[in-house]
Amino acid sequence: MFGKRIEKLASLIKDSKKIADIGTDHGYLIIEALLEGKTLKAQAIDNKKMPLLRAKENIVSFGLEKKVSFSLSSGLDDLDEDVDHIVMSGLGGSLIISLLEEHLDKITNQTLILQANRNCAELRSFLSENSFKIEYEKVIFDDKYYEIIVTKKINEKIKLTEKEILFGPYNLKHPNNVFYNYLDDEYARYEKIKYPSKQILHKKSLIKDILDKKDCKH
Repeated sequence: MFGKRIEKLASLIKDSKKIADIGTDHGYLIIEALLEGKTLKAQAIDNKKMPLLRAKENIVSFGLEKKVSFSLSSGLDDLDEDVDHIVMSGLGGSLIISLLEEHLDKITNQTLILQANRNCAELRSFLSENSFKIEYEKVIFDDKYYEIIVTKKINEKIKLTEKEILFGPYNLKHPNNVFYNYLDDEYARYEKIKYPSKQILHKKSLIKDILDKKDCKH
């Protein structure tokens, strides 16, 4: 209803009694999740008055307002205790990190569904350092590429390799055509850089290695 990205994010909500959508904006994810029966209730959180109002108007227009609470607050500041899925999508990776970092104590057994618009490698690094296990990942294309991460806190240390931090442990184990297309496009983008840094050259070589292995499989 609201595009591939929202559809995919909602599909990753499993057996939920209540989700929290952080930075809810238009409220589309909540509408999709409730209409598709992915959750019974939702908490819409935004730190700006107008987006929260817009979300409320949209949710009311679908007759779902009795199932949703609205919170004008930042990140997890006012997170309801009965929330079992936390969604942060359409935010920068650095912002997601800082929002999680502020309230790590509030994250116990909830499932986190994260879609960062940038700095995904930094986000993965933060997750592994703080004992969050990446259970699932997906690269989707919806006008542009989006990386989605599903993760949960566990009671053991997690060590990711450099390649896993950059491209995702689940993506590398379960690559699909969209993931390979994404890497192809990244490689082509780096090729156009006239004076690439050592970091870019190194990332190019890692991408080439993944793509070469793919070609060997076929």
